[in-house]
Amino acid sequence: MRAPIFPQGYRQARAQFRALAATAGARLAVRELPGQTGAAGEALAIDTVELGHGEGGRALVVISGAHGIEGFAGSVVQARWLARWLAAANAGRAVSGRTLVLVHALNPWGFSHATRCDEGNVDLNRNFLAPGAEPPANPGYGAIHDLLRTPAWSAAEAGRLAEALENYARAHGAQALTDAMLGGQYDFSDGLNYGGRGLAWANRQALAICAELARRHEALTIIDLHTGVAPFGEAALLTFAGGPPEAAPHPLLPPGDARFHAGAAGLASMTGITVSGIARTLAPLPVLGAVLEFGTVARTEIRAALREDLWLRLSPPADPARAAAAHAAIRRAFYPDDPAWRASLLGLADALFDHMLAAPA
Repeated sequence: MRAPIFPQGYRQARAQFRALAATAGARLAVRELPGQTGAAGEALAIDTVELGHGEGGRALVVISGAHGIEGFAGSVVQARWLARWLAAANAGRAVSGRTLVLVHALNPWGFSHATRCDEGNVDLNRNFLAPGAEPPANPGYGAIHDLLRTPAWSAAEAGRLAEALENYARAHGAQALTDAMLGGQYDFSDGLNYGGRGLAWANRQALAICAELARRHEALTIIDLHTGVAPFGEAALLTFAGGPPEAAPHPLLPPGDARFHAGAAGLASMTGITVSGIARTLAPLPVLGAVLEFGTVARTEIRAALREDLWLRLSPPADPARAAAAHAAIRRAFYPDDPAWRASLLGLADALFDHMLAAPA
């Protein structure tokens, strides 16, 4: 079986995904993002393919690209699964009695422009609140917004910012800083991890896709693919169920595989999670939703990349070399070009495929 290409851009990722889906005989639906184009002027869309049984039982839904640039890795995993499904069918070992739905590039604008948020600076994975609910307050974010929003394109500026954030952590605690920065905020539309003031276009599409599947299936499992949290080359499953990381093996993870972790320590208290919002909306249908994070670099480097991502979108530097360095740091944080990391991603994808689709239900 030929390994999927590790794409360099959204157009290449989309072309590979659609070509594999066509070869595998998948059913394709396209939802075009209105009024927006990609970094190269290309059309933008969420492509959804469906394979397998089609109705009854539990459908497995796998989403990539909610955080834009993290869609590169998610697209590779989805392409790998399409290739594995096709190889099984060609070898006379077709996956039977299962429905697999792959939602490619939930945030196509962010994917194409190599950034995490959508065209409105909305973080889709902080955006899915209950209808009519008042957005949660995050007063800690208000205290550091100016620090996070002000670009630090020189070493001296970066040092001053780091010191100011460290002072906040000393005064309020490291977890308070994590919650303030990463938990989600709804008051600063030009800020970090902005959850928006209403359900974003992409999340409306995700809900519509899952609602349509709910009419044909007794239950759904939704896996939202991301990169960042977890040790390098490993993966962490986040269910946002509250409490400490789970010690027991999780049924969605391959048993006995030490590369997979149930939960992660030191996370922010997050609001507006997409899979949780879909599960809440589709109740009482049994929906098991989780985020699967493929580990990349240290969290300090990820936080630095998040700040630079915001500055590049809203206050890019005049120096092209500095802008290029920032782009490279962001890409390294969410889509490393390290051959060992890329090999590990394919290995993790294969283990998940075997567990979720090839093993008994």
